Amino acid sequence: MKHFFDLKQEQLLMDFLKSYNCDLSENQLSLLFQYAECVIKGNTITNLISKNDAGKFCSRHLTDSLIPVCLFKNLFDDHSGLRWADMGSGGGCPVFPLAIALPHIQFYAVEPRNKRVQFLQETKNIFSSGLIPYDYATVQAKIFTVSLP
Repeated sequence: MKHFFDLKQEQLLMDFLKSYNCDLSENQLSLLFQYAECVIKGNTITNLISKNDAGKFCSRHLTDSLIPVCLFKNLFDDHSGLRWADMGSGGGCPVFPLAIALPHIQFYAVEPRNKRVQFLQETKNIFSSGLIPYDYATVQAKIFTVSLP
């Protein structure tokens, strides 16, 4: 797979997950890397992350997003009724990485800025083949339900 980030970033993420005994499936890892590529590509059009962070997206943003999974994984086990809201979702961190890592929890992304909402919609469309479906509603901001089947 061609990456738009340094392959060293992939290894840094893998080392981070290993250091916390955070086991993600190959499919989940693939989805995380696909999401990273969406953000890095999207950042050239919409200011989603700092230009200086684009090359460090995996080791900076994905690791930060996955810290709750790594530190509190026992808390999230078998709690299929849990809901998590990401207020001010921006480029989708942590809501997309968390939805990928914790498919049994329902996540909501709330973002008031139209350009970022457009990015979230486009990203959702990329994953809409059943991987990350969402429902759309407007309540003073754009709200997305992000979950894996």
